[in-house]
Amino acid sequence: MPIIEANDLTKVYRVSQKKKGLLGAVRGLFRREYKEVRAVDGVRFTIEPGEMVGFLVRTAPVRPPR
Repeated sequence: MPIIEANDLTKVYRVSQKKKGLLGAVRGLFRREYKEVRAVDGVRFTIEPGEMVGFLVRTAPVRPPR
């Protein structure tokens, strides 16, 4: 019998779309357009007693300040 059970996990992020140029930047202050990015879709897993679990994630590289 699992101690943790997850079914059909989904995570969606809303990401604003930036327009080019000065006019696009000004429009973005008042009316933003968004795109949905699906990070996880339909993940299912169980963890049984005594099992060890690790998560691997990909992270974006960090740029040093200019």
